[in-house]
Amino acid sequence: MEQEATLYRQIQRQILQDIYKGTYPYGTKLPSLQTLCEQFGVGRNTIRAALALLEKDGALQRIKGSCARVSLDIQHLENNRYFLYRMACSRNGIAHVYDALGVLMPVAIHAALQHADAKHLEELQCGIRQLTQKEHTLYELNEALQQLYLQVLGFLGNTYLLELAKQLLDFLYLPYAKQENCEEALADNKGKLSETLAKILLFVMQNNPFMMKKTIRYFCEATKKDSMRYLDRVCEGIHPQKDIEFEWYTGREVSFLYMKTAGSMVRDIAENRYPDGQLLNLERLSERYAVSLRTMRRTIKFLNDLQLVETRNGLGSRIVYSAQQKISCMQQPQIQTLLDYYICMLELTELLARATLSSCMERCTQEELDVLAERIQAREGLSPEPVLDIIKHHENPCIRNIAEQLSESVSGSMLIRTLFQHTPEKQIEQNVKGLRQALVNRERRKVIQLMLELLHSETDRWKKQKC
Repeated sequence: MEQEATLYRQIQRQILQDIYKGTYPYGTKLPSLQTLCEQFGVGRNTIRAALALLEKDGALQRIKGSCARVSLDIQHLENNRYFLYRMACSRNGIAHVYDALGVLMPVAIHAALQHADAKHLEELQCGIRQLTQKEHTLYELNEALQQLYLQVLGFLGNTYLLELAKQLLDFLYLPYAKQENCEEALADNKGKLSETLAKILLFVMQNNPFMMKKTIRYFCEATKKDSMRYLDRVCEGIHPQKDIEFEWYTGREVSFLYMKTAGSMVRDIAENRYPDGQLLNLERLSERYAVSLRTMRRTIKFLNDLQLVETRNGLGSRIVYSAQQKISCMQQPQIQTLLDYYICMLELTELLARATLSSCMERCTQEELDVLAERIQAREGLSPEPVLDIIKHHENPCIRNIAEQLSESVSGSMLIRTLFQHTPEKQIEQNVKGLRQALVNRERRKVIQLMLELLHSETDRWKKQKC
């Protein structure tokens, strides 16, 4: 069902986080079904499935003919068995997200600060002062800290990195079930926060990335310990039957099955696998690309919209793909949007690889590395997919999920890669050759170095293509 099975769960969790934050207070109604469909960019059935799950868990009450009403009171959570059970189920997932942030945030923030100018740093200083000096409730402090993270990561200009960071931080958001210790927790958190942020900013100004990264990792670890103590206290005696782990919702620009099918078909057209210029009928195309008739119809319509094929009633579809049509297609806003998406995913892949590739490589068997060498030789280059396949070996489920979603996104960008294919530069060819040899020779440190260099070159090339 093209991601629908996970979409409704992701939407359910997002609505639940909004309830936790007070966006939808107890007793109020959620927006209409149509509004929620527009907000999340999904169909009615997906929203209905998400609301049904929230109702089953006791967070919502649905009445036929009316908007769903919030039935979870975050002001009296200590007696709410649903909330406490859900927190117990989320405990391991929350720990995994904190660990993932401790790995990813130092690398991402360092990369973002390299793009910052004097004005950006001045704004950052101002934001830190406001965060540590202004009076906040515990909820306001969490929200302000999240905005500070997003402000820094925003220097990279990657909207999908910001969305990933927001979803990770939202997953960690814990409404406090018992209020008597909130003031003490707030004062303690503000003291730690002020000291840590001051150190991070000092290391930024001193251009000391090693200590900056180390301090960020320490902060993530310390915050994790505080959250685990809280969860252990409020969930004492509860034995969860399942684990709730983080799932990243990347958006659906290239995750539709029809988009991937279009990429495969354009690649086959470019490789002259339809020499007579005529596509097969819908049934045979569906069999060849292993998709339903409905998906194939949508694929053909999409290729017609791009003017790469021409369909005539009763006569089938004729290929009109040519160098001139290709140039015209590349200039269409729809393709430019997909190109932007692919560049963002490449940047994220590079950041993830810099943070995790070394530890993941240690978990790969030699047989897997031999297969990787063969794939690189067959493609005469390094695409993001093999790197992400290595990162999927990471022990942290949260990092594995991010790698899986990135892999899904870049594999769905085959259309972009076919339209914008190029001849690699001589230096790239030499690095690819060196990477194959390093894999054969089992030189893992050199493999990591060359993979990162090739990923960086690939990202830069696509950015220049965009310009």
